[in-house]
Amino acid sequence: WCTYTYGYTPDMELHVNDEFWRIYDSSYCRGNFGSCMTDEDRTSFYYSSVKAKAAYITDKTGLIVARAILFTDVTDQDGKKWRLLERQYSSESDDVLKRLLVDKLIQEGYIDGYKVIGASCHDANSFVEIDGNSLSDRKFEIECNLEETDTLSYQDSFKWYSYSRSKAYNYENPDSSYNLDTTDLNLYGDTDEDGSPWDEYHQYDCDETTLCYLHGNAINVDSENLDDFLWISSTGEYHHKDDCVCCDNCGENLLEGDAEYSEVTEEHYCCKECMEKAEDTFKQKNWYYSEYDDEWYESLDDITRINIWNESESIYEEKSIHVDTLNRLIGNEDAWEFGEDVFDEVNPSTNLPYGYKLKKEMNHEYATVEEAV
Repeated sequence: WCTYTYGYTPDMELHVNDEFWRIYDSSYCRGNFGSCMTDEDRTSFYYSSVKAKAAYITDKTGLIVARAILFTDVTDQDGKKWRLLERQYSSESDDVLKRLLVDKLIQEGYIDGYKVIGASCHDANSFVEIDGNSLSDRKFEIECNLEETDTLSYQDSFKWYSYSRSKAYNYENPDSSYNLDTTDLNLYGDTDEDGSPWDEYHQYDCDETTLCYLHGNAINVDSENLDDFLWISSTGEYHHKDDCVCCDNCGENLLEGDAEYSEVTEEHYCCKECMEKAEDTFKQKNWYYSEYDDEWYESLDDITRINIWNESESIYEEKSIHVDTLNRLIGNEDAWEFGEDVFDEVNPSTNLPYGYKLKKEMNHEYATVEEAV
């Protein structure tokens, strides 16, 4: 991963600072990050309520391409301290860019663990150590000083808040009194002034949203602007087109991870039946048939000929056969070569193909010639 990501993005620069406003301002970010907090002016939460840093990477133009919140003072159930990187967000939700951010933070010694690449906003305990060992058995907490009217920013992990203890947890705690995985402005439940639904994909207010999935993550999208999403009938859900494929045989849309992939046609299919039907059609158009093996082969060089004796007609019929099959028959003495021809049966009285006889040439060599009948 590290080698790939560094080769993939050679001009990226890491930043770790207190500029939370920058990472949530779309004018400083390249493309869509799929974050409901972008341009929402909620960053005072990170300045005032928790101990954290803004961690992000910029491209050669200075635009942010991946970012995350780094909680710098996290405690587990045994009292051990951790520096944990929250869920990562990136341009068009590119996992390679998320991985690069994590790799750079590890390389420069900023973190002890991080949220698994591609984890959803619902995966509160999907942390791993920097060597990849799971931390799912760890119960983490952070200091969180949040009054009821203080600005709140949506929390992916530390979402269970105890007002009396001024702590936020990544697990359901009996002391918790509020949930912080909300787009409300504060603990009172105040919302944006216009109260309009927020399109998390296009990043604007709209009249109505539809629940969709982007790279496995649930997001709300403007119901009148679903051009980038496809209805998957097998799941009853809308999924981003980049996560879907179309069955090359019947045209049904489905998730790429649920599709059957054909090495023959190099296309995706909704089921094995569609794949086998498409493969048969493809082979008939592009491959070569062996009558003897009753199989299709990709290269003409794989096919040769054999003479098969038809007892009822008393004639040899020439048929196609795979080269390996022919060689095996000859090796097992189930077929015989005469010059460039191969026969599956010979006359037991002459050990020659039926209709052939030996003719002694002047040079004393023997050759087989076909009898005139």
